[in-house]
Amino acid sequence: MSLTANEPEIDRPPVVADLVLPSHGGEVNFSIGQTLSLSAATFVLYCFSLPWLVFGVEEVSGYGVVWRVIYYAVAGENRPPIPLAVLGIVLLCAVAVIFILLGNDRFSGNARKSSIVITALGVVAVVLMLNHYFSYQSGIGGGGVAALFGIALIAGGGLYDLISIVNGGSVRKINIPVMLLRAYTILFALIAIWVYFHFWTHGLFLSSRNMSILFQQMAVTGVLAVGMLMVIVTGQIDLSVGSVVGLTGGVAAMLLVWQSWGLVPGLLAAILLGIVIGAVHGALIAYMNIPAFIVTLGGLLAWRGAIKGISEGSTVRVNIPAFKAIGGNYVGPLIGNIIAAVAVAFIVWMTLRRNRARVRHGQPSATLLSTVLRIALSAAVIIGFIMVMNSYELAPGVYAGLPISVLIFLAVALSGAFLMQNTTFGRYLFAIGGNPDAARLSGISIRKHILMVFCVMGALTGVAAIIFTSRVGSGAPDAGVLLELDAIAACVIGGTSLMGGRGTIFGACLGALIMASLDNGMGLLGVQDYKKDIIKGAILVAAVGLDMLGRKRG
Repeated sequence: MSLTANEPEIDRPPVVADLVLPSHGGEVNFSIGQTLSLSAATFVLYCFSLPWLVFGVEEVSGYGVVWRVIYYAVAGENRPPIPLAVLGIVLLCAVAVIFILLGNDRFSGNARKSSIVITALGVVAVVLMLNHYFSYQSGIGGGGVAALFGIALIAGGGLYDLISIVNGGSVRKINIPVMLLRAYTILFALIAIWVYFHFWTHGLFLSSRNMSILFQQMAVTGVLAVGMLMVIVTGQIDLSVGSVVGLTGGVAAMLLVWQSWGLVPGLLAAILLGIVIGAVHGALIAYMNIPAFIVTLGGLLAWRGAIKGISEGSTVRVNIPAFKAIGGNYVGPLIGNIIAAVAVAFIVWMTLRRNRARVRHGQPSATLLSTVLRIALSAAVIIGFIMVMNSYELAPGVYAGLPISVLIFLAVALSGAFLMQNTTFGRYLFAIGGNPDAARLSGISIRKHILMVFCVMGALTGVAAIIFTSRVGSGAPDAGVLLELDAIAACVIGGTSLMGGRGTIFGACLGALIMASLDNGMGLLGVQDYKKDIIKGAILVAAVGLDMLGRKRG
């Protein structure tokens, strides 16, 4: 069965270890030497540019002679005209671009040129590592270990390629599908962020307590990212979600406190209001042909004004324990263990079902080893996550378990993944975003599906508003400001194309986790708010830039 590049595979269940991003196809070819050498170089440049991102100019002088020369060349005796954090981001982006270009023969030319360039880059990285090491006079330290590690990789990688070429032999290639490269890059970026913050917070970042807080912080952005992905996949955008979160959360608080509504009616009213707002947006976009950017930008202003007027500018505090439990309580270790067991059983069933579907459609079935590894990897992630949540000790002998808000987010994410991968509605959204003309000629009602997807976005915005309001314990006129940026950034970082037609729920949730990790880690390090804004904005622009570069190559 032939599939377009923007259409998900039919009967392909969303297994945790296999939810990679739909792609334009193709492979990026790296030699063994390129892979080893560039990995070392990227690691080093990452380590030496991140202090700029987090600490700015204040602590750069502690990172070796080379950095001090750069600092004084740019700044002199005063602060530099541009933050060194920007230079660090540019450096990281340059490495990523080099990584992509060297994997394409159109740019790299031949193996000899690629090997020489990548070896030179690796040598520069080793010089920087040695500079870091010799700038300190206390033992071998991390800089010395990193230098030795980099030298070994670069010598073994670059020389392997060059010797093979000189001797007339061919360079052995490692073929990496583009979609796998994109998905694994996100995972490696998340791991690098976690390791970095764990080191600089002296073990605090990856503690069970902070992990529980991190995932609670992620829940709101994650729920919004699920809905935002559906909107973006169709080639649309929603800039109003932050204001709608403030409006629906404020309405819920006012109904519960001022009107004495019950908990269930109050929550349903907030979700219903979100659906109505989404329907208004969808109707204006689909049936009046007003661009989504304009409609939702107007909504960003209008709905913020609405909550200011309804609440008269006041904050409505909610002291109802059942409501506050949604954002702050836990389900307990026992229920967490049950959820883990059910999830692992579900993964096993879905993996076996996927194998049967491949055989049924005449495709080669996965080997026993790959099936076992897939199940084992997914099970390890699930069990490890539950164990970390269960190990958070609220009081001596009292363990928290899975936060209720995180449980709601997981339910939304799994439902969204099923909707996008296993239903006709989801496949139609990909088709509309990938090629609207072809979708219309195929009989797909584009207007109806755009209206429906904005209604789904509105409903999920209502859910996110309930979590947000219950967590802070009040509804306020300024609640949810800039949440649309976090949701859009989470989708883009997770591999969703702003042009439409490509993206996965898994990638969007992973992007939300990266955004939450950056906020949490920088908060622990005491990073100033303006630096946080600079970093998050630069990451968003870089992610979109890499996406556009990938589309040109595709």
